[in-house]
Amino acid sequence: MSQGKDPSAVPRPPVRVQAKRAADPTEEGREPAYDRLARLACTLLGAPLALVVLRDGDREALKGQHGLPAAGVAEPPLDLSFRDLVAPGPAGIVVEDVRASSDWATHPRLRRLGVGSFASVPLLASDGLIRGGLWVLQPGQRRWTPDDLGVLQELAAQATEDHDLRMAAGAELERARVMGRLAGGITHEFNNLLTTILGHAALLLEEAGLSPRGREDVGQIQRASERAATLVRQLLPLRGQSGGYGVIEGESGSGSHAAPSEQSAESGGPHETILLVEDEAQVRELTHRVLERAGYTVLAAGDAEAAGALADRHAGHIHLLLTDMMLPSASGRELAARLSIHRPAVKVLYISGSSDEAIARHRLLQPGTELLEKPFSLDRLLHTVRQVLRTSDGVCRR
Repeated sequence: MSQGKDPSAVPRPPVRVQAKRAADPTEEGREPAYDRLARLACTLLGAPLALVVLRDGDREALKGQHGLPAAGVAEPPLDLSFRDLVAPGPAGIVVEDVRASSDWATHPRLRRLGVGSFASVPLLASDGLIRGGLWVLQPGQRRWTPDDLGVLQELAAQATEDHDLRMAAGAELERARVMGRLAGGITHEFNNLLTTILGHAALLLEEAGLSPRGREDVGQIQRASERAATLVRQLLPLRGQSGGYGVIEGESGSGSHAAPSEQSAESGGPHETILLVEDEAQVRELTHRVLERAGYTVLAAGDAEAAGALADRHAGHIHLLLTDMMLPSASGRELAARLSIHRPAVKVLYISGSSDEAIARHRLLQPGTELLEKPFSLDRLLHTVRQVLRTSDGVCRR
């Protein structure tokens, strides 16, 4: 046990707790875990007040407290620095009578709190650096035993271990979030590419002059793309949790679905106007081409702003908004809400292409909304568009 060194030799400028970056351990605000640590210290040692303070460089913050100061102070003052009350090593400091100590009798922080005796131990990081301290304080004299200090050291070690576990869990969670965002971005791009490949392959198979060998080659492209689509779907563990939405999964088979030309004949010759909003140029051009071939009038835009301008200039009806869920500057849901102000009868079909969107739709869409997931086949696109247009009410649930 040590009585500590002269506090006047240690710089201790007042430090106010400021709003800090999220990773800063001295970020303002007490934490329940440290409040419990202080309460346990008071209970085990029979002390009326315990404090836990963390520090980072010159910054300090009160992170845990139990009990009240002796001199009628309602809360420990945050503008008082406690750095000089922390022992430079793991042993800790005990002072049995502050008023009789040449080192501590005139200590302004202790006098302001009405402290007569105290014991403190440092909170040590795994590398040995001092992360903060745990104090128990009393208004009168007290004889602190080695067991008392041992209890504090054990509590401090447990607090450090818990802190390291929380930090490790937080780092693991952040890595998972980063990997999730990365997987979502990759999935989005792959689905756009697969939609384009499968769509153009389907169009090529409609060419009457295509040789048998060429037709087989295109079939191989389709089959390879379908396998790739299956792999991409394995990146979407939340795909099956539709949450009540009308999720229409992309179908990319080449032989079991009607060709686009057959779909348009089946639909009886569509004539409606569709506002198509897709930021991926290749997917937008392919979808535009297929819808126009089927007989629709198509207004195509790459983002919400361009779509709004197109809608404002268009004098006729817009029967369907066909939009990607996630656009560069606004969500498809936001675009649908804006469009519905002046065109309340417009129907909406959303397109989704990433795992992030599969999660986001739980916040952006309401149950019953139609969602076509990439990669989709051309006949699935036409079938779904026709299905939505045939409904008696719009699918944009506001």
